[in-house]
Amino acid sequence: MSSLIKKISGQTFIELRTRKRMEQAKYLLVSSDYSIAEICNLVGIRNLNSFYTKFKKQYHMMPNDYRKKSYLSDHFL
Repeated sequence: MSSLIKKISGQTFIELRTRKRMEQAKYLLVSSDYSIAEICNLVGIRNLNSFYTKFKKQYHMMPNDYRKKSYLSDHFL
């Protein structure tokens, strides 16, 4: 199954799962008041440092910076 996923998507199952988790985290950052640690757990990542690393790799900024940027965009621009 994993090889089929890789062949079709160009990504491994783990990469696809991580991307989906980061998309969910991004949504929760802008639509909720959950702490980053709570969001980390909600999206299924148990290690906070790992969460920060994965989020930064995908979005080129830290989760708190993303939340602040989104808040400022929604309220002042």
